Amino acid sequence: MLEELDNLHPFKDGMKVMDPACGSGAFLVQCYRRIVEQDAEFNPSKPMRPARLRELLQQHIFGIDRDEEACRVAELSLSLTLLDYVDPPDLMRFATFQLPSLHNENIFHGDFFDPAADWRSTIEGKKFDWIVGNPPWVELTGSRIEDEGRHAWNWIQAKENLKARPTGGNQVAEAFVWEALDWCDEVGKIAFLLPAMTLFKNESASFRSQLISQHQIDCVANFANFSDVLFPGHRYRDGKHVAMKKPTRPAVAVIYGHSEVADTDKLIPVFSPFVADQSASRSHRPNRQKDAWNMAIDNSRIAYLHSQQLVSGDSLPWKAAMWGSHHDVRLLRRLERAFEDRTLADLCSANGLQIAEGLQLRAESANEPVEHVPEVAGELKLEMSKLKNCGQIFTFPVDALSRISDSEAFVRRGRVRLPLAVSKPPHVIVDKSRRFAIYEDRFVAVPSRQIGISGTDELMSLLKAIALFSVSEFAIYHQFFTTPEWGISTSISTLDSYKRLPAPLDLLDQAELQQWEQLHKEIVQTDQALRDTLELDCKTQNQLNDLIKTLNDRVYHLLKIADHERCLITDLVNIKMQLTRGKVTVDAIRSPTSDEMLAYSLMLRDELDSFVDDQPNFKHNVVVSKNGRSAIVAIRLLSDKRNKQEPQIKDVDEQTTTEFAEIRKLARRQHSQWFYFNRNLRLYRGNATYVFKPLSRLHWTQSQAKQDASTIIAETLS
Repeated sequence: MLEELDNLHPFKDGMKVMDPACGSGAFLVQCYRRIVEQDAEFNPSKPMRPARLRELLQQHIFGIDRDEEACRVAELSLSLTLLDYVDPPDLMRFATFQLPSLHNENIFHGDFFDPAADWRSTIEGKKFDWIVGNPPWVELTGSRIEDEGRHAWNWIQAKENLKARPTGGNQVAEAFVWEALDWCDEVGKIAFLLPAMTLFKNESASFRSQLISQHQIDCVANFANFSDVLFPGHRYRDGKHVAMKKPTRPAVAVIYGHSEVADTDKLIPVFSPFVADQSASRSHRPNRQKDAWNMAIDNSRIAYLHSQQLVSGDSLPWKAAMWGSHHDVRLLRRLERAFEDRTLADLCSANGLQIAEGLQLRAESANEPVEHVPEVAGELKLEMSKLKNCGQIFTFPVDALSRISDSEAFVRRGRVRLPLAVSKPPHVIVDKSRRFAIYEDRFVAVPSRQIGISGTDELMSLLKAIALFSVSEFAIYHQFFTTPEWGISTSISTLDSYKRLPAPLDLLDQAELQQWEQLHKEIVQTDQALRDTLELDCKTQNQLNDLIKTLNDRVYHLLKIADHERCLITDLVNIKMQLTRGKVTVDAIRSPTSDEMLAYSLMLRDELDSFVDDQPNFKHNVVVSKNGRSAIVAIRLLSDKRNKQEPQIKDVDEQTTTEFAEIRKLARRQHSQWFYFNRNLRLYRGNATYVFKPLSRLHWTQSQAKQDASTIIAETLS
């Protein structure tokens, strides 16, 4: 964050830094170090004058915090940092030197939103060149408003702020984003670490829209995939080191500033690293994670978003920047337009189907208002705890169903009619993580947060088709991109995004609907046969895989999704989605097979050829040369009337392997103590382009080939 500030607005003598929620001073200490080490008097081999160090601290560093104890720690940390640059004998030589008094002179105990705070009289009229920090991630509700959030609440609810400076869900960190602008110099820059959901949640759409349309967003670093490894906590107990529970809320760093005129053509770089790309941060043990102590910044993880894409406040471009590309946005937008009036909600409405989240069963003694629903006593309920690691299923295991006792026949008040209706047969029960959508002809109480769809006996065929459609690759792909939190903070979809799913099943005639019903029967029977088999039955598993492929093909055909677009869906569902919350799977980081490299090369060639399809004499030739760790993709534009040339995959000799190692060393540059840049090296020479790629499956998917082709075209044109 500080490096970006220094790149965008280089620090000069006389400039001022503020952290409006400084806590114990971590940001201010690092800012102070930068200020000291670029001062004219600084010499790494020679101590600085203590008076100069004090002067730099008092003139440049300012912080505010509500916690007085944290302020004292920040003051001590800054004083100790000053002493880091002093040779101890110098303190004897400068006998009159005193450490600066920082309390309520530089570090203020107070609330950033308190209009009557004492600190305002001291720094009123000052404008800061850098404002940096990690403001509190608090959504103000209930007692928090009266306790620590009173001044922030008043600011958020002020009439002039509700429209011009909105926040999502009364998020205090978003209020800091706005208020900091009043203290920032016209050419100054602000860098805040915010909750990652600020970019994605629907409640913050107005916040995003107003900020992007009114101000300059310089760059964004989305650390959502690092939520469990980036900020580890540690402490000591009885002299022994004990790791604390790691925070799990994902973070995003946003660097921004004033803008007199909104620049709708501006490109905003968005960096979204994955733990799977970080060899130093990946655990070598399955299902384990380790703390991240450095980070490689890979160019392939940097997307560039047009401001114009973002002014609506829509979260899809941000989601695609992390998990896909502009190709995904284009596909989803096209389907949204094509099936605008044929969503799942439209289908349910047209056929009289009920759709809702499930019953919130409670005991009579629950600490909240409940209603007695005697008709559910003795009926079946679904035990979600029994399905923890079930994977994709099409029938419920016997032990996942149990009877509702009399003492459990209570439901949260006001949540009875629709949840009860969707629990009655015939109905479909849809998992919140979309692992299953199972048709049932028995009463099964749909659990809380799961979704039920119910209808009449005449609609059984349609319900079975909905059950299949809901677990297709496309449905999962759509839900992943349209649910704000999926892939960011959770792996859960929402009822709202499910209702918006394009589902033109009404286009099926009766004969086609019967074919879907037959496919459902075959899938359920095969799934049940697998469950009844104690040992792994490869033949039956292959049969099920073939049936699921038939299902996906039918969905692609129904939605008119072209062959070259399918890879966007399959790569996300089968490879990328396994990497949520920083997980690392063998399939994502293993070396690609020759067939996979060939599929990548074919897609790359075809995408490049399609760009010059108005000139049929031009064709692209692709040759991949690989060794054990790296590969170079050589692409040549040929003027040739012959048919398309097939890509070649070949191994390199020993001399070229040595050259690869040298290129790899040059492509990896240390940026600072903990950061490295992996340059995705591309060489352009005449009619040839050379792309240097690591041998990791993630970099050799067909969807990555589409993205690489777009990059090559854009860079060639520019």
